[in-house]
Amino acid sequence: EGPRDIALLLALQAERTYDTAEARSSLLGLLEESQSLQAFLPGHKGLVTAVAYSPDGSTFATAGRDKIFLWEAATGKRLDPPLVGHSGRILGLAFKDRSTLASCGDDQTIQIWQVGSHQRLQAPQKVDLKLSNLAFSPDGSLLAAISGKSIYLWDYPSLRLRDKTLSHASWVSSLAFRRDGVLASSSGDTITLWNPALGTKISSFSAPRDGKAHQILALAFSPRAGSQVLASAGEDGTVRLWNSTTGEPLGEPGEAHGDMVTSLAFSQDGRRLASAGRDHVIHLWDVEKEQWDSSNRHPVQTLLGQGRAIWALAFGADGHLVSGGDEGAVVLWNLAAPSRFIAKARGVTGEIDSVVFSPNGQTLFAGGKDGTLWEWDTVSQQVREKAPAHTGRIAALALQRQSLISAGGEDGRILLWDSTDLRKAPQQFERSTDSNAIPIGSLALSSDKRIVAAGDDASNGSDGRVRLWRTDTRQFLGELAHRIPGLGALALDPHGKLLATGNLRGEIQLWDVQSRRPVGKPLKGDDLNILNITSLAFNPKGDILASSRGDNTVWLWSMKSRQPLLGSPLTGAKGYVTNLSFSPEGDRIAASSLDGTVLLWDVKSRSAIGTGLKGEGSLLNVAFHPEDDSLVSGTDQSLLLFDLHYAILQAMACKIVQRDLTEAERGRFLHRDLFYGKVCPDGDKNDLTDLGKGL
Repeated sequence: EGPRDIALLLALQAERTYDTAEARSSLLGLLEESQSLQAFLPGHKGLVTAVAYSPDGSTFATAGRDKIFLWEAATGKRLDPPLVGHSGRILGLAFKDRSTLASCGDDQTIQIWQVGSHQRLQAPQKVDLKLSNLAFSPDGSLLAAISGKSIYLWDYPSLRLRDKTLSHASWVSSLAFRRDGVLASSSGDTITLWNPALGTKISSFSAPRDGKAHQILALAFSPRAGSQVLASAGEDGTVRLWNSTTGEPLGEPGEAHGDMVTSLAFSQDGRRLASAGRDHVIHLWDVEKEQWDSSNRHPVQTLLGQGRAIWALAFGADGHLVSGGDEGAVVLWNLAAPSRFIAKARGVTGEIDSVVFSPNGQTLFAGGKDGTLWEWDTVSQQVREKAPAHTGRIAALALQRQSLISAGGEDGRILLWDSTDLRKAPQQFERSTDSNAIPIGSLALSSDKRIVAAGDDASNGSDGRVRLWRTDTRQFLGELAHRIPGLGALALDPHGKLLATGNLRGEIQLWDVQSRRPVGKPLKGDDLNILNITSLAFNPKGDILASSRGDNTVWLWSMKSRQPLLGSPLTGAKGYVTNLSFSPEGDRIAASSLDGTVLLWDVKSRSAIGTGLKGEGSLLNVAFHPEDDSLVSGTDQSLLLFDLHYAILQAMACKIVQRDLTEAERGRFLHRDLFYGKVCPDGDKNDLTDLGKGL
């Protein structure tokens, strides 16, 4: 919950000082956890007191000690020069339309700005009042602002002060206009509704007195046409919904903030409500029902990363949100942001059940549930070819030099393709089908490409037959000496001498490929080895075998001792692990899972790298690119590409923080006797147009 900008900068500095798996994991984890955090926007010093979006969502404004910044909403680019004219803190901002902005503060003036020219439209209006919480009425004919125990009203554009003041018994803390022009204000624990045109009170109501102080600090009306919903929050951290006409609460509020709530904002469609305050977090609430009940009394999302008290919030268009708070922090959020690391393979459609890269990584082959074999160019990022390959799903793929091997998950055929031209008719492996045509569930190819093994699909009533072939001649070598009931996974060691099998009883058995007989007893890690084995993979050296189990754990086995490394599994997966893959160097292992996440671990330290790459849909397989830091995963919906190039991660982090470590931060966090260069040398560039375009 701390400042994410400082954390990202320290992670970058750590990697530059000592390039370790832990340092890279820290950066990746922070980026994974900051998916909605688009950028920290630099410029303000001290407290940021007000933020506002233009009605069309094209621009937003932020205000602080004595200046106002305008920002291009689509890119996060600051539109210099700042609006300078106030001589004190600016405590209120309000757009009338896309070209007109009003501001007020404790310098006792109201100022009207022309957004395009960054100039005042008229001389500052001296009001002899310290003002805050500025707001235009919906028709733009009135300006309202708070001063002490009163709300003052001015006609617009004349800025003539109206005679009638909306007086309260105690200090006024917030105000908001309803779509029909009714004005709501809060004072202590009481909400009052006013007719501002007449300057008369309509009604008032109070929050329930439950023994806790509840000074209301923030109000917001739903923007939905005809809606009467008013949101309030304040000192006790609770967000309440009201029927503003009757004053009745709309259900019992749920989870509260850890400290006072200072700001509320509805999304433009009224379906989401954002709340923020001194606990440094932003909660997003589902308010589509316009009342609290058991289904929405907890936040649907919590935004972490600002790391400082938040004093102002505003929703823009298309899921954009801006927040301002202590230490000059202005954060731009994108609630609809696609993953920074993930892109869909253009042109590839449907469920993808198997994937394999060419040796140079320039081609990716994918097998579909419908039997389609896809050839995808990773350089041009286009489909190069697709061919009808099998009746039903393609359960597995393997690449043998210039030849591609495909296994049918329903027709039971094993085919050899010319990988340079999928239009050529494939050749069938000897005796790969018989009269029973049992579907194939798993396929394994030795690293030397000489031997291929195929296991029948246990889910189709197979008794666990495993067969082996020579890849160059497609010659059938025979079956394993014993059947393996509940066969679920296969893996061949890089030398083609050992075959590993895993079954639904959690047994991992090693087999001698030449004799096709078992080698030793089944591998056992603990008393829980009755859990089914879901995937197996050898590392490139062949001295480690990885297995995944039904309890979502991944075990690493020493082929020398035939025991688990350090006796404990790799943990962190939240869903059923479907596939395992080692990196080309063998220093990392990836696991895909049905909850749509790819987990990464460092093999040497056995520590997780990041917190998990979230994809889309259920991930059915995973494979490392043979030459760079990227991954591919087939899902029940599409083919996903995960780009983890460290240079791209660095660029993402610097685009988010928009600055370098300050001298004070260096003195606090870094060793004084070492020299540290800049980690984000271009940190002052704040055009975010290409943020996240990693692929």
